[in-house]
Amino acid sequence: MGRAAPATRDRVQAAARRLRYRPNRLVHGMQSGTSRLVGVMMPFSEFYSPILTGLHDALVDSGFTPVCVHARVDAGGRAIGMSELDIVHHLVELRVDGIVNVARPR
Repeated sequence: MGRAAPATRDRVQAAARRLRYRPNRLVHGMQSGTSRLVGVMMPFSEFYSPILTGLHDALVDSGFTPVCVHARVDAGGRAIGMSELDIVHHLVELRVDGIVNVARPR
């Protein structure tokens, strides 16, 4: 962080609060090389709901934003829409910092 006199810093921070300044996460991500996004791939079912809730809360508490997606499959295990690999590629294109993949039972 740059050097500024305490009075100057206080005035800038007060103006930011008054104007409801919100940092641009995309710009920060380009400057820092981190997105603070974590992709979460998980089957959609009641069984996984408490796991997803706990994972969401832990990520948010740590300053990350979860990007939750699930690979839909038919009864035979064939992908409906995007395959798991397509989803991973999409998350990588979003520049997520990590991916949590809970494998669905086969």
